[in-house]
Amino acid sequence: MVALLALHPIRHRNLFELTLGSSIRFDHGRWWISLEAERTKAGRYDEKYVAEDLNPVLDTYLRLYRPA
Repeated sequence: MVALLALHPIRHRNLFELTLGSSIRFDHGRWWISLEAERTKAGRYDEKYVAEDLNPVLDTYLRLYRPA
């Protein structure tokens, strides 16, 4: 989570409200973060891809640690 915030600064509230499959999703071989306009401070839809360096880390976390 620290690496995610360092590379993709978002408000802490938005970070804690990320939902797998909707606001954070795997699409076209990459992880994406999508925030609805109502959830952003500026009131604009925000979508960004997760840095390539974090993709394997996120995959490992979801596969090994999250199911537990």
